[in-house]
Amino acid sequence: MKFTDDYFKTAEKVVFEVLTAWRPRLMEAHGKASYTLKSDASVVSEYDKALELELKAVLTKFDSGVGLVGEEDGRSGNSSTYWLIDPIDGTESFLRGMPGCRNMLTFVDGGRPEFALVYRFPSDDLFIARHGQGAFKNGQRLAVSQRTLDRSWVEISMNLLDQHAFEMFKKFRPQIAGLSIARDFLLVAEGILDGYILYGTGGGEWDFAPRALLIQEAGGRVANVGSPAYDLKITNMVASNAIIFDELQKCLSPTA
Repeated sequence: MKFTDDYFKTAEKVVFEVLTAWRPRLMEAHGKASYTLKSDASVVSEYDKALELELKAVLTKFDSGVGLVGEEDGRSGNSSTYWLIDPIDGTESFLRGMPGCRNMLTFVDGGRPEFALVYRFPSDDLFIARHGQGAFKNGQRLAVSQRTLDRSWVEISMNLLDQHAFEMFKKFRPQIAGLSIARDFLLVAEGILDGYILYGTGGGEWDFAPRALLIQEAGGRVANVGSPAYDLKITNMVASNAIIFDELQKCLSPTA
């Protein structure tokens, strides 16, 4: 099936109506919500669970032929064409009242992210990306930075207790100007930060696919660590402006 511009514009409207209706509830609970621990020891709140179920319901009504994969409620329906749903990405930040949290949905067809919607609800900013058509924040086109490696600040999400990750960190850290742990990959798509490295911290497709598509469509390069390509099933990523991408990949290579 060919998914048209009108299809995604309508999907955006359907999803965004839910998210804007939920925003007052999320902001009221921001920094105050209770939580439980999942089997992997990560946190989850009642808001994660309830919002995911509502998003699944409206998307099923919108197009029941498209599958659904949610972080909290699992997979159902079509396994080749589906929505990835991360109801609150950055739940730990949400619980603490920090800004690094957002709602994320990504449309995947044949293994490729085609459309992503990310709503940074603390600041009321909507990010949209469509494969081959660019990335936008509140309707304005995004562009990654043009800084060189020696002037770059790189956002990291790495398990530095892992020896392999720590060795990679020691290689690239002297090459860059600064580190960021803002917990907000959108800063790379906005051109505020220059690169993003995700390695050894777990997560799922719902985490990685929207990050990859937004940064790529903002003019960045994205691939799995040590690879020339990106596979959303692989749980690591390097994403940056084109100027520093090859140099970052070289630093992350085990043979460098």
